[in-house]
Amino acid sequence: MTWAEANAACNDRGKRLCTVDELSWACAGPANSRFPYGDELRDGVCNTATDETPNPARPVLEHKKCKSKQFVWNLAGNVEEWAADAETPSGMRVAFGGSSALPPESSTCSSVREVNPTTRSSHIGFRCCVDPLPVKK
Repeated sequence: MTWAEANAACNDRGKRLCTVDELSWACAGPANSRFPYGDELRDGVCNTATDETPNPARPVLEHKKCKSKQFVWNLAGNVEEWAADAETPSGMRVAFGGSSALPPESSTCSSVREVNPTTRSSHIGFRCCVDPLPVKK
């Protein structure tokens, strides 16, 4: 989906695209880990390219160890995710987390890449976020 289509899909469900900060925190957690599973790169844990060969995107739970301490799967590798962040000065949007087309070191909890917002790719997806309900006093 393009960025606009992903944004509309979240809005249709009463949600919104997640921001880079939200995705990064869900991935890195309070310890600010480099990867969802920790700081040290472990080949094969997340779905990333192998030997410079892209892999296809896979079902979420196929890489069960590619989860953060917050129990969120595939925040690094598999597919990049459109983020809600504003357009860059060059008119691009941001995709987060790396993909199965990129090497493991390009799929970290801080990986972001500028992408043309009209791009459609099997290596770019999205997540929807919801704002927390206000606490009643």
